[in-house]
Amino acid sequence: MLGSIDSSEGFLSLSPKGLESSDSLSTSLTLPLEFAMKTINPWRDDFDFALQSGASLCVNITDIDAGVDILAGPDRTPVGTSFNPETYAACL
Repeated sequence: MLGSIDSSEGFLSLSPKGLESSDSLSTSLTLPLEFAMKTINPWRDDFDFALQSGASLCVNITDIDAGVDILAGPDRTPVGTSFNPETYAACL
């Protein structure tokens, strides 16, 4: 999966967790966070980030394997390839 996360106010911090050598994650706090990850069930790749107060986010998935669902949040809500992670609505 390839994608990026845009923040209207930039990022305060970024912390990779559980990424393998085949995964990549940008380290700039001022540019969109760009990632490339390949995960095989039951494993998972993830990272944490902190935002400026009042920042709005947009997650953009630019490449994903056919047949893979994009799900967000604890209830695994189906979302599109460009979504706000707080509301799960499409980014404007």
